[in-house]
Amino acid sequence: MVQWIRQFRPALVGLRPAFVGLSIATLIAAVILLRHPVTALVPIPLPPSIGGRDSVPVSDGKYLFYPRSASVIQGVVYRFSLYTHCGLDNPVALDFDGGFWDPTGPGPASDGSANPPAGFDNPYDNGTIQLLSHDLAEYRSHSGTTVRLTRSPTLSRTTYYCS
Repeated sequence: MVQWIRQFRPALVGLRPAFVGLSIATLIAAVILLRHPVTALVPIPLPPSIGGRDSVPVSDGKYLFYPRSASVIQGVVYRFSLYTHCGLDNPVALDFDGGFWDPTGPGPASDGSANPPAGFDNPYDNGTIQLLSHDLAEYRSHSGTTVRLTRSPTLSRTTYYCS
């Protein structure tokens, strides 16, 4: 930065000090925004669902579920309404980035009675979610509680409807 100022000093000599200071501050702000885009700081809505296939009854009251979520951009923070009523470990609760996700901690995935753990609203928690890598995401609840998630290797899940 100092080298840049020395290089362009002759051009800055005739300018007012306030303008020079404002120009340098603008340059610094631009560098910060390029390294940390606003979308990583301010949650944005998820892309629209891609539709996908409907759930299909299979046997014993179970259904075959398919993800319906659209792909997202890694590193961007999205607003996310998480269905928590049957716990975070409900096999189809987390449909994000075209797949299902499983909680890996920290902390428990339910209260032991198929409800969300402390720090999560019930039946929905309105928080944020961020794709950290292809197979790793992080959900932050409305209260600031975070849970790490790993992508399921399967493209469908068989389970009961949560009521």
